[in-house]
Amino acid sequence: MPSPFSTDRRDLCQHVRYRTGCLACAAHGTRNEIRDATTEKERREAAMSRHQALLQEDVCGVERDNFAAELEKATKYCAAWDQRRQELEAVLASEEVEIKKVCDCTDPDALSKAFESKAIERENELLEIWRKASKTEKGDGLIKMVEENPDYKSSSKGLDRSSVPATPDPAAMNYGRAIAMFGVPDEPGKDQRQESESAEPLDLPPQTDRQAILPRDSPTRDERRKTLIAQLKAWEAPEDFDNGSSNHPDPRQFYNGPPLALLDLQKLGLNENVKK
Repeated sequence: MPSPFSTDRRDLCQHVRYRTGCLACAAHGTRNEIRDATTEKERREAAMSRHQALLQEDVCGVERDNFAAELEKATKYCAAWDQRRQELEAVLASEEVEIKKVCDCTDPDALSKAFESKAIERENELLEIWRKASKTEKGDGLIKMVEENPDYKSSSKGLDRSSVPATPDPAAMNYGRAIAMFGVPDEPGKDQRQESESAEPLDLPPQTDRQAILPRDSPTRDERRKTLIAQLKAWEAPEDFDNGSSNHPDPRQFYNGPPLALLDLQKLGLNENVKK
C-alpha cells in the first residue's frame, strides 16, 4: 500500500534532528533555504524601489552618485538571490521526486524505516565521495571518531594527570560555592599606618594672619605702597656703587659681525631688516 506524499518530515522520516543522507531532512533544509532566499530577494527589491524613488528626486552631485551606486548594488544582489532561489527550487523538485518514489513503494507503517535505510545508503555514497576527494598517500585522509573503551589501559607509566585533583580557586568560583567551601571572608583588620596619633606639642611662635592684621584693601596698605614707590624713584646710586655689571662685560666687544638674527633669517631664505 503506497504512502501519501507530505512536505512534513514528521510524517515521513520522523527524524528529530537533521540526518545526513535522509531525503526528507534534505528537502526540509532546502525549503528553509528557499524561504531565506526569497526573504533576501524581497529585501533587495525594496531597496531598489527606495533608491529609484530617491534618484527621481532633485538630487545631484555626490549624493546622486551614491544613490546610483546603492541601486546598482541592490540590483546585483537581488539577481543573485533570485538565481539562488531558482536553483534551490530545482533541487527541491528532484528531492521531492525521490521522496515520492519511496512513498509509492512503502507502507505507511514502514515509511520511517524506509527513509532510514535510504539515508544509510546515501550517507555511504557521500562518504565515498569525500573519501575519494580527500585521498592521500597514507589513506583517505578522513578523521574517524570511535567511542572510548572504558576497559582500555594506557601503556604510559608516567603520572596519570586525569586523577590529580585540581586545587580549588575561589577566584574562579561563584560566590555561593566559595562561601560554602572556604567560609565567610574575614573582616578587614586595623591598618597600623592609618591609626590616628596625637602630635607632640611644639614650641613654635604663633602664625601671623596678615589678612586679619592688614587687609588687602586697607588704606594703610595703600599708603605704605605709595611711600615705597616714591622712595625707589627718588633713590640715586652712589659713585662707588657696583650693580654686578663689572663681572659681565659687554658681549659686543667680542663679536662685531652682523646680528645673529639676520643670519638665521638668511638661512631660512627671508630678507628682513633687522635693527642692530
